[in-house]
Order: sequence, then C-alpha cells, then structure tokens
Amino acid sequence: MWFLCRGHLIALVATVCFASFPAHALTVNEFEVLRSEWPKYPNGTNLAGLSALNKPLRAFEENGNQRIVVRYPGGEGGRQWASMVSDWFIAYGIPGRYVSTELGSAAADRLLILLFKE
Repeated sequence: MWFLCRGHLIALVATVCFASFPAHALTVNEFEVLRSEWPKYPNGTNLAGLSALNKPLRAFEENGNQRIVVRYPGGEGGRQWASMVSDWFIAYGIPGRYVSTELGSAAADRLLILLFKE
C-alpha cells in the first residue's frame, strides 16, 4: 500500500513540475541536396544558387535556439561532402557552434540539411 501511495505522489509531483514549465515546440525544416544537383566545380556562387543551401541560410537567426545539421551518406565521400557543406554555412556567417554533421541521410545520393528551431 505504501508503494502505491508513493507512486501516486511521484506522479503528482512530476505533473506539477512539468505543468509549471512552458511547452516549447521544436520545428524541423528539412532540405535535400541531390548528388545530381551538386555542381561539378563547387564554389560560393554555385552553392549559393542551390535552394537547399540558400533557404536554411536565409532562415537561420542566431538566437541560440537554432542549429543546422547536415546528414550525409556513409563513406569517406559522404563525410567530405557534408564537411564541405558545413564549411560553406560557416563561411557565409553561421557560427560553427550552430552547425554539425551526422551520418545517416538514408540514401547514397543525397544530403539532408535539417534546420532545428525551438
């Protein structure tokens, strides 16, 4: 009986604690870069013309509640591709602490650019 009462007390305390904090919604915008869209000789002008890179760059606001994640296909080529894209975001003014890369784009011919906003 004591365990049942204790369990109810813990549930009540947890409910009160969580109810007192405002709920924050996490928004994720996803952009896809296909290998076939990637310029043969990537440079600042070519990359700025890709909407999958340009849109998150324009949408980013440095307020500490946003970050960009570049998800890439496996292998050294995928890692280098993601590194090039994350370096491009940094070169165009997004502080490096807001940009990261992750394995797992789910397809060998694409990068996923995720813009997380809280």
